[in-house]
Amino acid sequence: MATSLHSSIDARGAVASAKPVGLPISDEEWLAVQNGQSDDAGFGSTILRTMTMVSDAALNLVSSVNQIVILLIAALLCVILSIPAPRPEGDSSISLFRTGAVRITHTPYSDRWMNARKPMPAGRRAVLASLNSGGGKLAQISNVQKTANKLLRYADDIRTYGRPDYWASPAESLALGAGDCEDSAILKMAMLAALGIPEDKMFLTVGNDLVSRNAHVVLTVDVDGELYVLDQLADDLVKMANYRDFKPIMTLSGNRSWLHGEKI
Repeated sequence: MATSLHSSIDARGAVASAKPVGLPISDEEWLAVQNGQSDDAGFGSTILRTMTMVSDAALNLVSSVNQIVILLIAALLCVILSIPAPRPEGDSSISLFRTGAVRITHTPYSDRWMNARKPMPAGRRAVLASLNSGGGKLAQISNVQKTANKLLRYADDIRTYGRPDYWASPAESLALGAGDCEDSAILKMAMLAALGIPEDKMFLTVGNDLVSRNAHVVLTVDVDGELYVLDQLADDLVKMANYRDFKPIMTLSGNRSWLHGEKI
């Protein structure tokens, strides 16, 4: 009777198990292994071939898994990069005094700025509103610039309030009739607000005067896209493009603030 490795009993009556599917040896080699008659060298070669195939299959599997992982990571990065980063409310950047400026959430002046923006009494607001010159917006701003410079004589904070760098509210400055550069800028903001200039069109900037080499504060107003600087040191409005001897550090406007840096 012909030998059949797929039967349960071979030609000699020995029990033979079926050869595993895909095993890279011949039927004769498998039968010899089952009967304990395999050649050691031949069987070792067979085992080596088997291990090589298993190793190659494992490497292919690992390679496929790695490719899948890389694709998943790439997809995740695409999703992350497509999500816009959270930005502070309002403008994230502005361009003032030929520098770049980025939004910040807190400044060393935050507490002083809150004090300076205290609401003015109704009577004071009415007085400020009466400064309306009746001309156009630029004429009104020019009138405020000259009037505020006359209302406040210059006095440093040590002499006026007994402490350094005190930011007075407009009511405090008007009551004393004196103040320094930031007090003047704050008063002008209040006066312009009383005339209807939006708060987000006015910018108070802390910086350094490059001529005197002292700290200085000025107010900038956006008039139909043109920026004008209101300085306590002069009565005339100056277009920002012509305002050169000033290096800004920080700007505040309403609830917003920016930190200046050099453009590169």
